Amino acid sequence: MSAVEPGTAPLSQDARDAMRRLELALTAPDAATVEKVRAALGYSAGWKPDRHLGETATYLTVWSQMELNDLFERVGGTVTTRQVERSVSDGATWTATEITLTVDVDGVGPVEVVTDIEDDPEHGYRTDIPVVAVARYEASETRANELIALGRTGRMTDLDADDLAHHVDLMAGARATLAKAGRLDLIDEVWSKVTRYRELSALVDRLSSRESHYMTPADWRELQQAQDERADLHFELKRAGRLDLIEGA
Repeated sequence: MSAVEPGTAPLSQDARDAMRRLELALTAPDAATVEKVRAALGYSAGWKPDRHLGETATYLTVWSQMELNDLFERVGGTVTTRQVERSVSDGATWTATEITLTVDVDGVGPVEVVTDIEDDPEHGYRTDIPVVAVARYEASETRANELIALGRTGRMTDLDADDLAHHVDLMAGARATLAKAGRLDLIDEVWSKVTRYRELSALVDRLSSRESHYMTPADWRELQQAQDERADLHFELKRAGRLDLIEGA
């Protein structure tokens, strides 16, 4: 073990993260990389990371979970949360839940967009939105699976059982939020296939309604690919016994 110099202590993970972001922010990001990120996230022309906020081309912040949800609904990505300690200039601290949306941008790699979850619907900070529901569902699912594995060893305590019931309830609440928003596809593989099947059906209908002499070779290829992919999904849903979910599509 390496020695620690007198009067010093190892930096916390949050401190190391902050120093990393500051170091990166002091280096101007490559213009081509910024443009790829801007286009992938759908930001307006001229956008660039705000170095004063510690942003880089691959680490960005947004004002609230509402803005993050708009981005999530637009481009998708992976959502995670973690507990972090925040502080203000007078020294006051509090524990916040940081939510991170990670988007894989072609030619760049993972791009993180972060904010804190605020539960204040009176001021517009709602939590009954897909990005928060997905984050809470996946965090609770991970913890529930850990507790289920513990239960199989015979070492689960009453407190563990209560914790498992709590996380199952959280998963149910998040699932209800996503069901209300019509976005169960975000956590359910079957629903993901149903959503894709319906998208393909709409595309096939749109292309098939065109007069053949207006169809370009690219249109015909797109139609054939859509029909093939839709047929594959139909087979998978039939095998899962869930053709009822695409009736009329």
